[in-house]
Amino acid sequence: MKISKIASMILASILFLLNADKVFAGLGISPSQMITPNLSKGSHVERTFVLSRSNPAEDLYFKVTAEGSTKDWTTLDKGMEFTMPKGQQRFSIVVIVNIPKDAANGEYKGGIRLESSSKSSDKTGGSGASISLSALIQTDFTITGKQVLEYEVSSIGTQNIEEGSPLEVSVTIINTGNVEARPTKVHAEVFDKLNEKLLESQDVTEMGSVEPFETGDIAILVPTKLKIDQYWARISAYRGDVLLKEENLVFEIVEVGSLQKNGNLKELSCNKRVSVGEIVKITGVFENTGQSDYAAKLAAEIYKGEKLLKVVESEPVNVGKGKTENLIAYFTPETPGNYLIKAHVAYSGGKSSEKEFKFSVGNPGVLGLATERAVFIPVLIAVLAVVAIASTAIYLRKKNGQLMIFNHEKRF
Repeated sequence: MKISKIASMILASILFLLNADKVFAGLGISPSQMITPNLSKGSHVERTFVLSRSNPAEDLYFKVTAEGSTKDWTTLDKGMEFTMPKGQQRFSIVVIVNIPKDAANGEYKGGIRLESSSKSSDKTGGSGASISLSALIQTDFTITGKQVLEYEVSSIGTQNIEEGSPLEVSVTIINTGNVEARPTKVHAEVFDKLNEKLLESQDVTEMGSVEPFETGDIAILVPTKLKIDQYWARISAYRGDVLLKEENLVFEIVEVGSLQKNGNLKELSCNKRVSVGEIVKITGVFENTGQSDYAAKLAAEIYKGEKLLKVVESEPVNVGKGKTENLIAYFTPETPGNYLIKAHVAYSGGKSSEKEFKFSVGNPGVLGLATERAVFIPVLIAVLAVVAIASTAIYLRKKNGQLMIFNHEKRF
C-alpha cells in the first residue's frame, strides 16, 4: 500500500514536470483591477499596469478591446494595438481614463481585454507553433457630484544638504479624492547627531499639492542655520490636528559644492497675447544635470518697460538626478502693454542661467478679445455694410435702366 502511494506521487511529479512549460507559459497582469471611486465629471485618471510572462522567446502582438459601460472612456498609452518585444518578461502599460463632463452620477463597470498572438502565427498564416495569451483588467468607476478630500501620506524623506541651504523634505501623497490634496501642516524638528538635543523647530503650512487620483511628491524647504555636521530630523505631517505620518531621518550638512548640484533651464514660455486680468501661466522646463536629487523652484521677474513690477515663484518641486520637470508660476497683469519675463531656477547651493520671454497684454474686448481685435471687428462689419449697400444701389440702378430701355422700345 505504501509502495503504491509512493509510486503515485512519483508519477504525478513526472507528469507535472513534463507539462511545466504549459503551466508556466502564461500571461499575467498586475494589478488586475482598476477600481476608482469618488470620480467627478470631467476627471482624468492614469494607472500603470505590468504585463508579465514566463517565456519571452518571441514578440507578442496585442489587440486591446474595451468592454462594458466604461469602454468609451478608456484608452492605452501604447494604443489599442502594440507589441511586447522579445526578451522582455515585464512590460508596462498605462490605462488612461477620461470621464465625460455630462456623465451621470453612478457606478460604471467594464473591462479592458488584452489578447495576444505570436509572430510565428503571422508568418505561417495560422499554421505552425503559435502562442495565444490574454489578460483582463476589470474596471469599476464611481462618479459623484460631491467634492471628496481623501488622501494618505505614504512616505517622508530628506537628504544631505550643503551648508547654507535649506533642509529639503519630500512628502509623498497618494490622493484618492477628486480635489487637490496636501497636508495642512508639516512640523520639522532638528536634533543633534545623538538625536537627543533639540536644535531647531519650525512649522510649514505653505506648500504644493497633488492632483486628484495621482501619487506625487511635495517638496518642502525648511530654512536652517546649522553648520557642517550630522543631524537627525523628526518630520511630522498633519491634517488639521490629526497626525498622518512621522519619520525620524538622519542627514548631513556638507561643504558647499560637494554634492555637485547643477541644472539647466531649458525652456521658458507663456501665452504671447493675453488680456488685462487674465491669469498668465509661466512654465519653465528644468533639467537636473547634477549628481544628486534636489528641490528646485522657478523665480520669474516681470518687467513692463524698464520697471520691475513683480517677482513670482513656483512651488518647490523635487527633481531627480537626470530628470526634467515643469516648474510653474502665475502672474495676473493689471494694465495693457508689452511685458518681459526674466527667469531662473533656484536650487540648493546654486541657480540656473537666466532666460527671457516677451508677451503683450491688451484690454478685454468683445468676446474677450484684446482691444485691437475688438476694434477691428466692428470696423470690418461697417465696411462690409457699406460695400453691401453700394452693391445694392448699383444693382437697382442697372435694373431700373434696363426697365426704362425696355419700356421705350415697347412704345415704338
